[in-house]
Amino acid sequence: RTIGGCFIWPIQKCCGKKIQWRANYNIARGIRSYLEDRVDLTLLEVKHYYDYIDDRESYKKNNPYNDRLYSSIKKETSTMEDFLAHFGSFKNYVQYFHFQDFVEEINEYTLMPINIVCSDLEKNCKVLLENEPEHKTNRIKELDEKTLKQMLKNVKKLTNERTRWIENSGVI
Repeated sequence: RTIGGCFIWPIQKCCGKKIQWRANYNIARGIRSYLEDRVDLTLLEVKHYYDYIDDRESYKKNNPYNDRLYSSIKKETSTMEDFLAHFGSFKNYVQYFHFQDFVEEINEYTLMPINIVCSDLEKNCKVLLENEPEHKTNRIKELDEKTLKQMLKNVKKLTNERTRWIENSGVI
């Protein structure tokens, strides 16, 4: 794994006198979740958060996506919300963490994550995730061998590009 294959999440202190740390959302992204640790679905959930940040009351009443990120924010103190608020927008989040190659610019203000399962990035064929719940049914464990290999090629290409962005940024 390279540095380009990692997300950074806030952690909160919990559980009494001993210092113990947990990152609820990172745990929620695991294999038992529809997210299955997929970068594209995780970015879509981050995008949803920013899409609805200005209209939180509406989002709380009618969360059409039932995102794990939103559920995690509701269960925690404000740690995750403070972390995401720091960036101000999905575009700023993407730029700060060098996820540029994982998204496609729809217009000046809108980015959409690239579907890592359905795209063929070697042929520059990008399929974007839609804001509909059906993306949750495209489970990794149910993919045929050909599709799984394509997905892994896509992830490798994007992760290597992100690693290059990070190394060239002078951060490390």
